[in-house]
Formats: sequence, C-alpha cells, structure tokens
Amino acid sequence: GHNIMIPCERVEGDEIELTLENLTSNAGLPLTQWEAGTEYRKLLRWGQNIDDIAARVCRPKRYVTEAIVLSNTSVEAKAMLAEGSVTPGAVLHAVKEHGSDAAATVLKEQVTEAFRRQPAVPEPKQSTLPGTPARKAKPPKPLPRPKKPSAREVALRAGESLSKCIALADKLAAVVRDNDGSWANPLAIAAAKAYQAARGI
Repeated sequence: GHNIMIPCERVEGDEIELTLENLTSNAGLPLTQWEAGTEYRKLLRWGQNIDDIAARVCRPKRYVTEAIVLSNTSVEAKAMLAEGSVTPGAVLHAVKEHGSDAAATVLKEQVTEAFRRQPAVPEPKQSTLPGTPARKAKPPKPLPRPKKPSAREVALRAGESLSKCIALADKLAAVVRDNDGSWANPLAIAAAKAYQAARGI
C-alpha cells in the first residue's frame, strides 16, 4: 500500500567503466573483500591488469590480489567468511598452505578446535529491572590468521636443521671412508675428504 520511489540515473560507458563505478561508489554498505574480488576478476577477463585496477579503485595492489584469491575459494570458505567464523587472513593462509580445494576442510577443523578450546559462555543474566531484555552473550571471535614465528623460533628451527644436516654429512663421509670410495665417483670422494678435513675428523 506504499508508493516506493526508486531513483535511477543514466550513465554512459562500457562494462569496465560501469563496474569500476559500482566498486567506487558503493559506500552505503561496502562490498567485502571477497565480494570485491569477484568484480576484480571480471575486470581481469576484460583485459585490465592488477596495477590498473588498484589505481582505479584506490586500493593497494596487495588488497586487490588477495581479494581475487578470496573470490576463487570454495563456497564453504566464503560461507565461513560471511558468517564471521574466520577472517580473510585465515582463509588466505589456508589457501597458501593447503591449496584452494583443501582450504575449507582445514578451516572447518581449525574453527571446531578453536571453539572447543574457548571457555564456555555463561548464560545471559536477566537485568534486575522488570521488562528489560536479558543481555546477549558475545559470539566467539573469528579464527584469525596464524601468527608468524618469532625470530627466536626461526633460529631454533634453523639450529635443529643445521644439526641434522651435519649429522647426515658425518654419516655420508663415514660411508665413503669405510668403503674406500669404491662405489663413489671422484667428486664424491674429494668432497668427503674435504669435509672430513674441515671438520677435523
């Protein structure tokens, strides 16, 4: 029973110009990063490159690249993004580590494990004032991007890897020495002798 007036504006331009206009003028409820990535992919198919897109939509090149990656993820990953159970960073990390196809499965397992570890949310208590609604419990935080290892952790891992490499080289040098190099080529024998001399073995 209400008359609804919808404002219409006639614009001129090709599909590229209209898409860019939609991306830059949609400020009432901005597109999410993966939603914008769908539009960026259209522009790529129409011959635009990432540098041009980033300049036209006033976004960093990394944002545009990550948006395109997010738009290429599975429907399950996009659903988790839409419901707020994961962050875009977590999805990007899962895609980088496990690939686009397996990312959703890995994220579901990580979200389940993260929610299991979170403390139980207490039941909301009714306010003392009659007629006031009970306070709503806060939803669990979305799964973030994993933190980068610290410099100490990187150094410890490097030290462990170096120790394993030295132990392996010791064994190989011992094999060449004990077998008189009968099975190895001259380069392997020379390398084993040089390694033994450097290590003082």
